[in-house]
Amino acid sequence: MCDKCDAQLLETLLHTPSEGYYLLSGHLDRLLLSGYALGFTLPAPEKIAARLHAEAAAWPPGGASRVRLLAARDGSLRVERYALAGVLSHPAAVMAPPTSDDRTTARAAYDAARERAAVGGEIFDVLMHNELGQVTETSITNVGLEAAGGGGVLREEAITVADLREALGAGRRLCCFNSVRGALAVTLEEGGGRVGG
Repeated sequence: MCDKCDAQLLETLLHTPSEGYYLLSGHLDRLLLSGYALGFTLPAPEKIAARLHAEAAAWPPGGASRVRLLAARDGSLRVERYALAGVLSHPAAVMAPPTSDDRTTARAAYDAARERAAVGGEIFDVLMHNELGQVTETSITNVGLEAAGGGGVLREEAITVADLREALGAGRRLCCFNSVRGALAVTLEEGGGRVGG
């Protein structure tokens, strides 16, 4: 992927004044694994965490924030803070139109998919899949499908777009989630029509 050459690694975190950074160690682990895989020279996780905490300590009092941690190939860090916008109170829709395991600022494929799907209004996000038809994520979140039979145990396995259509047709629930928004119930829209639910 050519646009990865100059890309920075990216982690998006939730920060609240009372709880600090949500899932910080998991985000740092993923950042470091991606950095290693892509040949980045990154500071130790303790130094990155210290930088994040120092940034947060300097912010004026306020509510929850969406924080973007950007790491350049040379290990330089940038922290961006944004007010956390509200979420929809009802299930939003995701559109089904090659993705990567690493979170970077190389967003061209995601941005193009969002533009093609006309994300906004009732369309919340775009469902991404690989060349095998396996659902990988959405353009800004991860995707989860209610497991048949319940059981309450979180499972991770490959789901194809065809599996998703079948499961939704059978009444199973779909959600998008990330560490900033939590889990959001969604429906699937394809070609202007709703699939399942």
